[in-house]
Amino acid sequence: MADYLPISPKIVTSGGGTEESFSIKSLYPTKNASITRLSPPDTEFDSFDVKVSSTNVSTALSLQFASILTSQTDYNSLVYTSDICLYSTKDVSDLNSVIKTVYWGCGIRLVYRLWDIKEDFKASYSTIGLAVQAGIAKADCQIIGIGLDFAAFSTILSQVQPFDVLDYEKIQSLQSSIFSTAPAGKATTTGTIVKSSLPLGVELRVNKTATEKTVPQSIIYGAQCVTQKLTLTAAYAKNNNAAYSFDQFWIEKTYYKFVKSLANSAAPESVTPTDSDAADANAWLSLTGLI
Repeated sequence: MADYLPISPKIVTSGGGTEESFSIKSLYPTKNASITRLSPPDTEFDSFDVKVSSTNVSTALSLQFASILTSQTDYNSLVYTSDICLYSTKDVSDLNSVIKTVYWGCGIRLVYRLWDIKEDFKASYSTIGLAVQAGIAKADCQIIGIGLDFAAFSTILSQVQPFDVLDYEKIQSLQSSIFSTAPAGKATTTGTIVKSSLPLGVELRVNKTATEKTVPQSIIYGAQCVTQKLTLTAAYAKNNNAAYSFDQFWIEKTYYKFVKSLANSAAPESVTPTDSDAADANAWLSLTGLI
């Protein structure tokens, strides 16, 4: 099954009147990112679940599903998202779209940015808080309500304190305060909370790392060149001779992140990455599941 990918609920309309996902269009600017809305006889909220996803910061920056993701040089982080949501799925009728399925619904989105992650730690929404408390990882978190009215935000603010570590028990308490489960196993919002159906996430027809000339893929390309210990000049030449033609600006930024001696070099484009530089880039690619 394809991976669930969280997105911004924002929808944009192309010149031909086609509705497209803002997030996926940002990730694939030259491709069709059209969506299909729910319509009768579709059920607006058919399922209740916690949909989880992890990605690297560079891809998350393009998807723009949270404002916490603003550090364009924070390469050594992992973005972990949990959408506690009511939803229904809708397959996209346009087979030329890179989007296979849209998740329409409402929910609470927990977006964690993790760094200083100790080896072999496997993140999940039930373990991140404990890992932070134990010193296994560092994290910050943003809580976003999607398709929920002000009453839901009031409930969230009454339970979550600034700089709070959201461990499993607190997440369960927050979930229970927003949603209640009916006897049939379905769920609804509690009390007077009003809900509406918005795009929460998608499944793609393509690999999410197979982006075009975008920030994520350009950063990945730069990191891969560092692991090969290519100079910037060699990385540019390889890029210019290939069909993909990544963004030179982001290749350079990636080199300055990983190649420690570049900042003080009189000829930075001729500096060869060291074994240590290559190891750092390799560790980042490994962390984000790209090698």
